[in-house]
Amino acid sequence: MFFMGMSPLQKSASWIDVAHKIYNKLMAKPKQAGREAMFERLKLNTKLLVGFLIIIAFIIIVAAISYFSFQRIMHLDQLDTYLGTTEVNILQLRRMEKTFLTEGVTNDSFLKTGKSSYLTKHNEIYDEINLGFSNLLNHELTNSQVASEVKQIKQYLQDYQKQFKQIVHKLKAMGFKEYGLRGELRQSIHSVEVTSKQLTKNSKISHQLQAAMLTLRRNEKDYFLRSDLTYVNKLHQNAEHFKSIIRASSLINTKKQSMIKAVDYYISKFNNVVAIEKEVGLTASSGIRGQMQAAFRALEPKYHNIKKTLHNLILDSHA
Repeated sequence: MFFMGMSPLQKSASWIDVAHKIYNKLMAKPKQAGREAMFERLKLNTKLLVGFLIIIAFIIIVAAISYFSFQRIMHLDQLDTYLGTTEVNILQLRRMEKTFLTEGVTNDSFLKTGKSSYLTKHNEIYDEINLGFSNLLNHELTNSQVASEVKQIKQYLQDYQKQFKQIVHKLKAMGFKEYGLRGELRQSIHSVEVTSKQLTKNSKISHQLQAAMLTLRRNEKDYFLRSDLTYVNKLHQNAEHFKSIIRASSLINTKKQSMIKAVDYYISKFNNVVAIEKEVGLTASSGIRGQMQAAFRALEPKYHNIKKTLHNLILDSHA
């Protein structure tokens, strides 16, 4: 009845429409089921992907932490190397200082030119030490406390080097044997000897003056051997005794004045040498030498504090 009154073309269209509706009804549930299965598969893939990404991220984080920890350890080891090398250099610096003061200062090359292989080596070691502390100061792992300690150490080192150069300059001026003030001193006492022999030849006071002269030379040598100011006072007293012998003699005044002038010149040269030695330091704890020692005494606790801090950092990095 539904198709009554329809043309064949309309009937064909209606059948097609009905078939389409039936097909849609039959395929509706399977299609829905396919979508749900697809969604389930997508959810599983997503979970697997997320899990994989989490693992990758974890591996990256662990690798990054390990890398930076390794870099930190390497940098700490580098700092430790700086300190180790610097400590050795400091010992070598002091050894070179002592070698120069005991051997280099009497070397003809130094006395003539002011240059010495010991001084060259000393300056090279000082530059290495200074560079080592500069590297430590500029290192990325150096904290404010260590930086403060390093800056103070560098200042102490600068003070030491300045004082050492002052000593070198003064010792060059003082000289040795025929060089510098010691050379002038040697010439002056020789002048006293020659003058006294010439002017007192065949004189009654000749033997007295010779004995007094030997006493002066002994006082001089005792002072240079022992660096004891007691002998300076003795030399001054014996020089006055020497001049008193001349004044009491029967020599004419011109001869007396000539001999006294020679003695006074000798004493002035001796006093100049003593003054320089006192400035430099008659002992390791006096004069400029004492100032150098004080600089190193102030440096040592700062240096040990840095070593202790670095040691603790290394232990923490390996923990």
